[in-house]
Amino acid sequence: MKKITLLCLLLTTLTSQAQLNKKFYKLLPYETVKLDAKKEYDWVPNGDLKFYPSQTVKGDTTGASNDGEYLLFHDNISKKNGELFKLFRISWVSNYEYNSFVNWVKDSMILERVYANTDPTGNEAIPDELIGEMLNHPDDYYDSINEYHMEFDPSQPAINRQLFDLSWRMKGITDGQIIPLISEMYLPSYERYNRTKDWDERQFYYVKKNGDEVIFISPDRDRWAEQSQYPHDYYYNLAHYYSIEDPSEYLPVIGLHGTQIQAFLDYEERRLQNKLDENGYNYEVHLSLPTEDEIKLADTNDCDCKMEYIMEEKNMTDHWRITNEGYWEFLSWVQDSIIRENIYRNDADVKKPISDEFLGDMLSNPDVYYDEVNLSWVEFDPAQPFINRSLFTLDFDFNWKKKIAAKDYVPLIKDLFQHPEELDTIKGKVNHKDFKPELYTYRYEWQDLARRSQTGELKWNEEKQRYDLEDSWSGKDLDMDKKPSTGARSHADLSRFIIEETVSIYPGANCALCNQLCVHEHGDELTWEEQQKVCDKCPLDWDKNMKEYDFWTNPEELVTGLTYAQALAFYNWKYHRHTWWNKTNTRFHDDLVPTPEQYEKIQRGETVIVEEQKLTFPDPWFRYVIHFYEK
Repeated sequence: MKKITLLCLLLTTLTSQAQLNKKFYKLLPYETVKLDAKKEYDWVPNGDLKFYPSQTVKGDTTGASNDGEYLLFHDNISKKNGELFKLFRISWVSNYEYNSFVNWVKDSMILERVYANTDPTGNEAIPDELIGEMLNHPDDYYDSINEYHMEFDPSQPAINRQLFDLSWRMKGITDGQIIPLISEMYLPSYERYNRTKDWDERQFYYVKKNGDEVIFISPDRDRWAEQSQYPHDYYYNLAHYYSIEDPSEYLPVIGLHGTQIQAFLDYEERRLQNKLDENGYNYEVHLSLPTEDEIKLADTNDCDCKMEYIMEEKNMTDHWRITNEGYWEFLSWVQDSIIRENIYRNDADVKKPISDEFLGDMLSNPDVYYDEVNLSWVEFDPAQPFINRSLFTLDFDFNWKKKIAAKDYVPLIKDLFQHPEELDTIKGKVNHKDFKPELYTYRYEWQDLARRSQTGELKWNEEKQRYDLEDSWSGKDLDMDKKPSTGARSHADLSRFIIEETVSIYPGANCALCNQLCVHEHGDELTWEEQQKVCDKCPLDWDKNMKEYDFWTNPEELVTGLTYAQALAFYNWKYHRHTWWNKTNTRFHDDLVPTPEQYEKIQRGETVIVEEQKLTFPDPWFRYVIHFYEK
């Protein structure tokens, strides 16, 4: 009888253990392999390894890999004892996971800034009661310092924050109150690409749970561009989109230092520990990068460890063909933009200029906006057309022909046409074919990601007793470290990498103004005329080659007489202007532009097929091990 009872107890225990394991593994959103415990771990891995240099401290390293994935390096696990068992995560940490971490850090910083409630406008301060409700607090609590019970007092925000955690809620707090408090977390206006208001990731930092290390966690999203040969090639497009777009959100994250990986693991460790505690498991966990031995033990033979990104073969002929009809559509859009700009400037010598109210309607603007210069909320004032134009873009849905009388706008645009006497000041009819060819000028921006991706060489600064960048033109000159060992560095001014191109786009014209790259390469002391000569972009007789072009007789035929610079301007207008807000699953090909040789083939009417390419990843991937200890 006793044996039967013991057997029953054993079976019950095993069944319970099986149920426990099933429930336990459900806490993990990925597949793992269980490995036996180990007594000791090395501070630095051994073998034929690659070590990665710090961007801030010459001679220091921030990580190590076997040239395939990051390995355990400089981790405090070497000081831990009593490991019970461990789980090896099989899958790679993805863009989605790391971006979720970045967003968590961003949201945490937003909460802290809102809770601090230091409103620069001085007139939208959030009441103490609403700030107090941002904390997880009881109505009354025991004050261990003064040794008595007291009611929660929202008028003591600094003291309360030391006692209670943020609740991740901002009930009753309006956007109008939040925006001034977090405005400095956005990129400065002069650093915004295509005027897009975006977060300044250089500010995002994570404090490890032991509180002794602050790590700037933004990945180097430009890493792919180190191998870029020209703007909008495959490597350029990967640098632009790989880390943030849907097609690659579950692919391995890259652009991280070993210390940034440790910050991510610390964050994941906190989350997993909370899950275990909430579900009653008496374990303490520690997350670390794997050792070579752990990788071998956990090898499931179903992991593709080839560090390659495969670009599929694609016929780009139709994508790159430029027809007469398509190019005339481009010219018409540019013409319309120029006409709108002239109307908006409203500087013709007329007795009754167009009213400010009408000019204000030509812009895409809110009724009330936050003035980032004067740190205040202001109503849109149409009486400030110059300031408004610098803040807001033209509204291409605004129909100026219907809203503004012909007699008012014709004087403003007459100098744009070859035969201004033919403009109808009564009905406002405009012969768009009569637009002066030399005025077709297109301005656009691209980001010099290849140069922005360069880390640069460090040199010793004797005065500051630290390493600085040798050449700020081509390296990361902003030291973001609070401790030298974290190895994170970025650019102090991102606007240096926003390149503006200005191109005369009428067929036959051959003029592209010098951009910053050309001026830098040949010396910024050159005069404008010398710049043109040195850069060989604008032959002096370009206007003599311009003859009236017939776009309409054979609209489906290929346009002729375009320079490569004009073709790039067209591709920007047709594709790149939209992709910063219009997500697609084929962006890497949508934004791809031909090489000069490929463009010549397109111009000859040949088929151009881009063959499949296997692009080597610029960084190792990483996964991790979960170590379990008894609490």
